[in-house]
Amino acid sequence: GNLTRLIQLDVANNMLTILPDNIGSLNQLTKLFLENNQINTLPETFVDLSNLIELRLYSNKLAELPVSFGGFDNLIDLYLNNNQLNALPDNFGNMSNLQKLYLNNNNLASLPESIGNLESLEELWLKDNQIVALPDEIGVLDSLVILKIDNNILESIPGSVGSLESLKELNLDNNELISLPESLCNIYNDLDYFSVSNNKLCPGSYPICLTETVNGGSQICGGCPPHFFFIEGYCAWESDYNILQNFLDLNPESQSLGEPAGVPNNASRCVNEFWWHGGRLVEITFQHKQLTSIIPESFGLLDKLEILRLTGNMLSGSIPNSLTNLENLRTLKLSSNNLSGEIPENIGALTRLDSIMLSDNLFTGSIPSSIGSMTNIKYLYFDGNLLTGSIPESIGDLEKIVNLYLDNNKLTGEIPSSIGSLLSLGRLYLLNNCLTGPVPAEMCNIYNYNPDFRSMLHNNQFVQPYPDCIKDIHLGNQLTDCPY
Repeated sequence: GNLTRLIQLDVANNMLTILPDNIGSLNQLTKLFLENNQINTLPETFVDLSNLIELRLYSNKLAELPVSFGGFDNLIDLYLNNNQLNALPDNFGNMSNLQKLYLNNNNLASLPESIGNLESLEELWLKDNQIVALPDEIGVLDSLVILKIDNNILESIPGSVGSLESLKELNLDNNELISLPESLCNIYNDLDYFSVSNNKLCPGSYPICLTETVNGGSQICGGCPPHFFFIEGYCAWESDYNILQNFLDLNPESQSLGEPAGVPNNASRCVNEFWWHGGRLVEITFQHKQLTSIIPESFGLLDKLEILRLTGNMLSGSIPNSLTNLENLRTLKLSSNNLSGEIPENIGALTRLDSIMLSDNLFTGSIPSSIGSMTNIKYLYFDGNLLTGSIPESIGDLEKIVNLYLDNNKLTGEIPSSIGSLLSLGRLYLLNNCLTGPVPAEMCNIYNYNPDFRSMLHNNQFVQPYPDCIKDIHLGNQLTDCPY
């Protein structure tokens, strides 16, 4: 018969060393099995087999592929594992229908950027090569389900891998990895299999979401990624570390931080599992440590900071506006210092705040209306300052608030009726201000919802009649004249 009409050809296990130049004439082939031979080169006419959907070339001696190899438009399954390939052609990514690509056990040091064009690729096997780095373009393989890169010499992987939303299996074992990108957290919970054993990952060189997996595999801590410091067995982000160290340098006379007398302050002592996650600073806590400096503007660059507690020091100056950039901040405690100036107008940008405590300072100006945007706030303490103006109507948007302390200021105006919508409120302290007008009847909503609700309203200028729900003990004495 006419061989050119063959649709499947199996010449596996035949000790073939070369293929005839006219093999391209078999252009009706859809499946070609050439595995387990001794083939060391492919003729240029090989790419004329344009109808191939499955090609098995594994376990041969191929060191290179024809430059036009990417012309297999219909290829779905390609087996090139167990060869001696040093590189792939630049146009390799033109095979837009390719779904399975096996490249295990070769000598590949890199992949072409065109790999990102394999839009149908579901499985990519790269185990046992010499790959040093992956191209960023790998992150656009939207169909990729399996990615095996174990037993290579990778020091890092591109952050774009975190965009592989279809990925279910990722093996990074036995590489030279010294860091992992934060973006892996985007896909980590959807992975059925993830392993990163036998690398060189130090604590702090990988995101917190991967801690359990990284600790589950053996690691030889081999150093930190660029822009990280290796301190006390931990990798700390250089910029965060320097900002913390500069803050300590501003307070040379401060009480030693839990160390024997005479030991200088050093940020390396603060590199611990509580303050640092994934190498980034997430907490600063120096309470009652005799700090005397200002709060540096540079704190606004700590974009992963979640907790800032500086209560009970002698800090001066104002709250830097840059703090409103800290979108991950959950706790801000600055009470009992000598801080002054106005509360930043954009303080409401801190929408993740659970607690904000500014009590017993020298803050002036009004309460910013933007606080209504802090819808996760539970504890708001602005008491013991020199705040003026009225309580903003937006206070009624703080639906999770439990304690609201605005007492001992110089506030004027009426209590906004919107406060009656704060049904989670347990304590409302407004005493020792110059608030006027009637006490809004809407406050009875809170009393009716929470029998343990307590308000402290005395030493203001509220006028009768008072709502029946409010206890006399909560009203106390009212002033006839405002002293301010």
